[in-house]
Formats: sequence, C-alpha cells, structure tokens
Amino acid sequence: MKKDSDRLYYARRAEIERARAETSKDGAAAIAHSTMSAEYERRAREADAETRFDAVPWSAPGQAQSLH
Repeated sequence: MKKDSDRLYYARRAEIERARAETSKDGAAAIAHSTMSAEYERRAREADAETRFDAVPWSAPGQAQSLH
C-alpha cells in the first residue's frame, strides 16, 4: 500500500523536474528533466489511486459471503 506521503513526494519531485525542464538551456537536459517529471507524475497518480483504493472496504463487517 502506498502512503499519502509517497504521493506528495512524487508530486513535489514532478514539480521540481518540470521547473528544471522549463529553465534548462540545454535541450538534452530539458528532455531528461521532462521525462523524469512525467515519470514522477505517473508515480504520483499511481500512489493516489492505491491510497484511495485501500481506503474503500471490500464489505461491511459481517457481510462476507462464502464462495463454497
């Protein structure tokens, strides 16, 4: 399970990498920072989805059904 702190970390890193890409004078460095930003954004979305998914109970207590 991902924690909310993971999502916040990835979101902040994405913001930092995006800013570096926007201010880079070297085209190759800008592409690298942009790629890293996209990866951190993906990880932040993934962590957010896992955090929300884990917060939803599968069933209310006492309502579990047997598969047999």
